[in-house]
Amino acid sequence: LARETSAQQQLTKTGEVLGTPLYMAPEQISGSNLGPWTDVYALGAVLYRGLTGSSPFIADNTISLFRAILMDEPQSPRALNADITPDLETITLKCLEKEPHRRYPSTAALADELELFLDGQAILARPIGRNEKAARWIQRNRALTAALAMVVLLALMMVGATVVFVAQVNKAEQEAVRREERAKILAEQEATRKEKERAHEERLELLRREVAAVLGQVRSGEALADFSDFRIKQLELLKHREPEAVNLITAELDELSDQLARNHSMSKERELFLRFLCETLADIHLQEGSVAALGRYLQTELAMPTEKRGQLRAVPAGKALCMLGGKEADSLLIEAREGFGVNDAFWGQVSPLYERTGIEPGLEDETASGYLNRGEARRAKGDLDGAISDFTRAIEIDPNSSSARRKRGVTLLDNGDLDGAIRDASRAIEIDPTDAKNWNNRGRGRQIKGDLDGAYSDYSRAIEINPDMSGTWTNLGNVRGMMGDHDGAISDFTQAIEIDPNDLGNWYNRGNSRMAKGDLDGAIADYSQALKIDPNIKEVWINRGEARRAKGDLDGAISDFTRAIEIDPKFSDAWNNRGIVRIAKGDLDGALADCSRAIEIDPGNPKGWVLRGLMRQTKGNIKGAIADYKRFLELAPDHPKASSIRAIIQTMREQQAKAGADK
Repeated sequence: LARETSAQQQLTKTGEVLGTPLYMAPEQISGSNLGPWTDVYALGAVLYRGLTGSSPFIADNTISLFRAILMDEPQSPRALNADITPDLETITLKCLEKEPHRRYPSTAALADELELFLDGQAILARPIGRNEKAARWIQRNRALTAALAMVVLLALMMVGATVVFVAQVNKAEQEAVRREERAKILAEQEATRKEKERAHEERLELLRREVAAVLGQVRSGEALADFSDFRIKQLELLKHREPEAVNLITAELDELSDQLARNHSMSKERELFLRFLCETLADIHLQEGSVAALGRYLQTELAMPTEKRGQLRAVPAGKALCMLGGKEADSLLIEAREGFGVNDAFWGQVSPLYERTGIEPGLEDETASGYLNRGEARRAKGDLDGAISDFTRAIEIDPNSSSARRKRGVTLLDNGDLDGAIRDASRAIEIDPTDAKNWNNRGRGRQIKGDLDGAYSDYSRAIEINPDMSGTWTNLGNVRGMMGDHDGAISDFTQAIEIDPNDLGNWYNRGNSRMAKGDLDGAIADYSQALKIDPNIKEVWINRGEARRAKGDLDGAISDFTRAIEIDPKFSDAWNNRGIVRIAKGDLDGALADCSRAIEIDPGNPKGWVLRGLMRQTKGNIKGAIADYKRFLELAPDHPKASSIRAIIQTMREQQAKAGADK
């Protein structure tokens, strides 16, 4: 603690001994060469006591203590506490060196060394060897060493003949004793080894039983009643973060992969077990064995017919690979991304996690293929500029690479360069007109630019080349819907569904087309099927709610809009839509609350203002209604209903004026 000290108190006599004796450095006792290294010695003494429970030197009186500090070496901390690591012992003993220059130069240097130790990195200090210890002892005890040397020399001169004789005494007997001692040591070592092996095997057997019991409970569905049970079982397995547990879990995962390969399907219970295994491997976080098993499962999915693949089923495996990381996991994720499709359900849910985890893409070799691979990995990471640079370099190396042109074109499209994307797709078509992907990609660029006829032509050509591309049927259906051909759009989406019935986007799109045609029952059926595939898509709930409202099922509509709000409480359209239905049901207070919440979330959306104005007008709040209608006109002065709203405002003002005149 800091405190004021008078000048009188600061003065110290020359050669005076200062400090607490147990923590004093040799130079404090001798009264010379004090400095930062003296504080290092004191900290070392404190560290020694904290680790061993004893001070470095203990004596009956101060004089004996000072002599020990000056002349003796402290006992090894590890001899007093076997749990102390060699590195921590080395740091402690370096602080307690007799010579100041052998210690850490400052407390800051000591702090840096301890930080290396705590981070698990190699420390800078090295332990003192036996030879160096002997040399230091001799240096500190020169007079005693000289006397001992003289005694030894005289003794050697006097008994030289005896030494020669002793060297020849009964070698056979000594060798027999040594052999007996070696045999005893070897026997003890072998017994110790066997005991360790037995204990290790017993521990592994206990681990196997515990892990197998948990896996059996989850496999049978016994532990999957709710999420809390699910998580409890995962935590039970996390106690065993070692390879043997991983082997048992991956064996279950391989069995699921084999069943999937045979049956091309998986029950809901099996899918939940699959998710459990994938998440547990991610939590245990041992790459060896885990990454390979997850990769085998994903490759099983990709090997199945497109309509049998479970993109959402595969998401937990993809996320687990993201969490495990490493080059092998990264390669498997890129392979799955290509196999399932960049714009489909699997990558849609895995990509956000992949962008935050995994490894930084590296260049394998300076070839067109090497740049293509890194470009694809960079694109998957969201680094579009880096990906475009790599694809451009691949094109420079191989100008006739259709793949490089196609991939750069797709990335340019994602980056908003529509003209560049269309140019690359056109060049890819020139190089390889038989690749349906090139036609599909140019169609996408043309569609976004508003060239619907050109997009229709390109998608049609892609389908002629390869009629099994569900994404192209979806794109063609969207273009037909934009052109007003809802029957054609429904036909295209139906083709896409037949190819890939697990893609909820196809059901959703067909539902929208049926809704546009007035087929409310068909639309509701399609939206319901999409929600079976993934119940967490708020837009599907909104559209089914709209279809139910149009059909007169107001309670069903409110239920759907409420579910959309639960998924995304900041989805203003869901609040507005629920407010509209509540108006129809006569629940004006509920409708007013919903529209007010929508305005709080998105005050720039004119829909909320006009709806709340209508409700305020209905409830007789003319002033509030006029304010809401005026805000609506400020946000959407050219809205088709703007003139009607202006007329309503004028009428209400006239009513206000008349009411004032009557008073």
